[in-house]
Amino acid sequence: MSENYLLPDQPRSTFVTVLAWAFIVLSGLGVIVEFVGLGIKADVYRGHGLVLWWCSPVYLLIFASILFISIGLLRRCFWSRLCFVTFIVLAFVCFLVVIFLLFVFMSAFGGFEPYQTRGAFAAFFFLAPIVSTVLFIWIIKKLLSAPIKKEFSAGLEEDEEEIMSDEETRSEE
Repeated sequence: MSENYLLPDQPRSTFVTVLAWAFIVLSGLGVIVEFVGLGIKADVYRGHGLVLWWCSPVYLLIFASILFISIGLLRRCFWSRLCFVTFIVLAFVCFLVVIFLLFVFMSAFGGFEPYQTRGAFAAFFFLAPIVSTVLFIWIIKKLLSAPIKKEFSAGLEEDEEEIMSDEETRSEE
């Protein structure tokens, strides 16, 4: 069975291409940073018994996975769209957990009242989660829309026909 790629006569959506290239660049930079971080942390943490040594391999695995999925997204592989949406949902859940933990830890240090903050910090602190949530939902909705779904399933019919013809030739022999 051949891999599912977009056929030459079918249009490619700019949204998917830009999204894939953005995540290829960002996750590629993440992989490079984590490789360098592994070397630095191996030097610094050697013999100290610190617990944080496992963070870089985990982040490296996450960035490498996102890089792999983004390349599949650029090539319009069917599995990559579903994996990308899954990663975005997981990132969103982690984002919400981090915000909750931020409030919990800050309240442990004498009470953190968000309405007392002023200026740019307050704007960033309150607008970043809202903007990120809207962006995550928009990306998920767009990737699950019918035109994008059709673009990613373009080669599936040809694969099914190829499988059926292979089975017919085997049964004739």
